[in-house]
Amino acid sequence: MSKAKYGKLVPGDFSESMPITHPLYPRAPYYYRNCWGLSFTYYTDEKEVLARLPAELEMVEPATAVLMVAENAFSTVGGKYSECYLNILCRYKGELMLYSSNLYETSENAQIIGREIYGFPKKQCENIEFSTTGAGDVRVTVDLIKDHRILTAMMRPTERQPLESHQDMPLVVLKIIPDAEGSSTPSLAQLVKVCVTTSPILGADGCADIYTGPGQLHFDQPSEIALPVHEMVSCTMMKFDTLLPYGEILKTY
Repeated sequence: MSKAKYGKLVPGDFSESMPITHPLYPRAPYYYRNCWGLSFTYYTDEKEVLARLPAELEMVEPATAVLMVAENAFSTVGGKYSECYLNILCRYKGELMLYSSNLYETSENAQIIGREIYGFPKKQCENIEFSTTGAGDVRVTVDLIKDHRILTAMMRPTERQPLESHQDMPLVVLKIIPDAEGSSTPSLAQLVKVCVTTSPILGADGCADIYTGPGQLHFDQPSEIALPVHEMVSCTMMKFDTLLPYGEILKTY
């Protein structure tokens, strides 16, 4: 009778992500270049915001949402792709942050990296498309699947803003790893802080490509990003580069 043979792979040989022997993605930081997008800050429904926020996060009053739609011309996480994400203004132990409530994007690889490492609640959508009108308006649409549009947004960039007007704010996410045996309790739940560095791109005149102006959001169909708009606070268009480092675990549940 032959002797049983066992594999040679031991924990010291494991890579930090799957597949164990051939990881899907490199280590952070991740780089994004020649990006641009629209950002809409607005007052929204307090009850809906409180229902989405983890108990450790304090809602900023009045309840405020920040919806961002961006196109990344190049990235080290998923090549060229676009994304749409809904953030909620909050505080953690007094520090102002944006809680990432829901995200849609067009790259599978970027979706996997964001979910596995940080816990960003990403789902894939069919298409995110930017266009401009003859009047100078910038328009963006988000289609969850073909012929199912969930967002139409538009703004008119009229006022150029100085470089100092842009300030990064930490993001906070609730990372959930499901239980392999089917328990309704996750095998891992962590509150994670991520400090993304966004650098506005300077134009040929040496000034930052940051513009503000009037704008509007229309949620064509009910979706996870459809927090109601009670009052528009500001609309911004910006061209930028981004650096995404590893995060910081604020709490393990």
